[in-house]
Amino acid sequence: APAADAGRAIVLAPVAGGSQGGWLAPDVDGSGPSDYDVVAAAIADAASAYNIDRLRVYGWGYSAGGAVMHDLNLTPLNQHYQAFSAYAVTAAARVQCVDYIGPYCDPATAPVRVPVAIRIGQSDSLLPYAQADRAAFLAAGWTAGDTLGYAEFAGGHVYDAAGIAAAWAFLCPFRRDP
Repeated sequence: APAADAGRAIVLAPVAGGSQGGWLAPDVDGSGPSDYDVVAAAIADAASAYNIDRLRVYGWGYSAGGAVMHDLNLTPLNQHYQAFSAYAVTAAARVQCVDYIGPYCDPATAPVRVPVAIRIGQSDSLLPYAQADRAAFLAAGWTAGDTLGYAEFAGGHVYDAAGIAAAWAFLCPFRRDP
């Protein structure tokens, strides 16, 4: 709330619809009802109710929600990727992504190079995967410190207010081209 208030931002926080906090992903071909449709509907609803800049819509995800953010922004068959100007993930890695047929969650085949920030705890079991993600983004043309933010912090599979503020500071300057 403090970061949103300071940035005059509207925060949408959809809850995963799957069992045990998991997200319901689209079918193998990218179709079918899913939690991704809930994210898209929430953005559309906010845009109809408030005066928002549609070219400055950002995503953030923690843990499985971070995998959803990677999927939404990197998978070509995903129909909702165009919504985000930039996104951030905390305690997440692409290894958690849905296993579609064909290219998925791969920066090398992403339909659009959306800026991304990755924050991972130094004692998080996903740390080696997040480090590999950093390398994959760099190899695919993202630029460290510009279109790719990467930070390791003391701690495990957690997020905190400082991490949210850091994610916001990374995201805020980006605007999607019309």
